[in-house]
Amino acid sequence: MYLDGPADARGAGEWKLALTREGWLQPWARLRLNESDEVARLEALPPFQVLNRVRGVRPGASVIATVTGGRNTQFPALVVQRFGRGRTAG
Repeated sequence: MYLDGPADARGAGEWKLALTREGWLQPWARLRLNESDEVARLEALPPFQVLNRVRGVRPGASVIATVTGGRNTQFPALVVQRFGRGRTAG
């Protein structure tokens, strides 16, 4: 992610977290053993009240989770990318 992006925080909303296809494929991104339990866990999470937007996702990065708000507006919530011998997440 580019962290020097827009400084506007989107408040006064309810942002629901969801795993992307890539997120479902990453065992470290899930906390339950099966999909139905993980879906139930994600639906039980309270919605986020504030969203800090970023300018965009860097090429080569993988979006693991997104947040969705009113009017089905979707933004990246968890992004990972290889860096040297490891990974970085934001």
